[in-house]
Amino acid sequence: MITDHVTKENILSAAKTEFALHGFSGARLASIAENSGINKALIHYYFKSKDLLYEDVWKSFFEWDDDLNNVPIYFDNTPFTASEKLYLYIYVIVNLNIKFIDVQIVNLLLWELAEGGNFLRKFHDEYLEEGNRTFNLILEIGQKEGIFDLKYKDMINLCISSMNFIYKIEKSRDKQKQLYLEILYENRDEKFLDYIINYVFKMLSPADKPISVPEIKPEILEYIDKLLNMSSNKISIPISRRIMEYLCNDWFQ
Repeated sequence: MITDHVTKENILSAAKTEFALHGFSGARLASIAENSGINKALIHYYFKSKDLLYEDVWKSFFEWDDDLNNVPIYFDNTPFTASEKLYLYIYVIVNLNIKFIDVQIVNLLLWELAEGGNFLRKFHDEYLEEGNRTFNLILEIGQKEGIFDLKYKDMINLCISSMNFIYKIEKSRDKQKQLYLEILYENRDEKFLDYIINYVFKMLSPADKPISVPEIKPEILEYIDKLLNMSSNKISIPISRRIMEYLCNDWFQ
């Protein structure tokens, strides 16, 4: 017996493909219905409108369960410097991209930009802005402590996002068709993470005082990996927020 849950998941799966291929404007509900094996009227029954279906497609890539907020974040009361907090922020963001970002998200993003980005702005403001505030707080505290030079602050987050998505696109290609990864193919995820971390620290280094990339205990990174893997192959908004809140908690006390 086909349940409501299975029907909704089939529609969402077909909708992901349709929106990723054709964008919001070009996507056809008739094609989504055909590819999910249901009557078009059921799309309106479950999702009410094309706009709400599109929003649910975006949300389906993420874990929203508020119960995850109760997961304890425990680093054995380790005090982190601004540089260490920056390292861990980048580690979380890049690993979420490497492990959980579906290439369909990248296609949706590109279509959003081509079509004006109205939904992307709404989605960002509602769900992702908090992470940006944490990033900006880390940089501002680091500047006050004389560690970071924020001359290129506005470009850094953009560059991290751009390189993350380009890497995901390149990684999704057949090996024979890849343009850039030939030299990175062995241990490429680790090399990509290392590159991003070093890139950000160089961008924030004062001209007369290069910043050293901090050494983070392996057990701390392993613990973060376990936290990020709790959410069934999805990006966990609650878990990532909890990690960021913990990292910066001492600045609010």
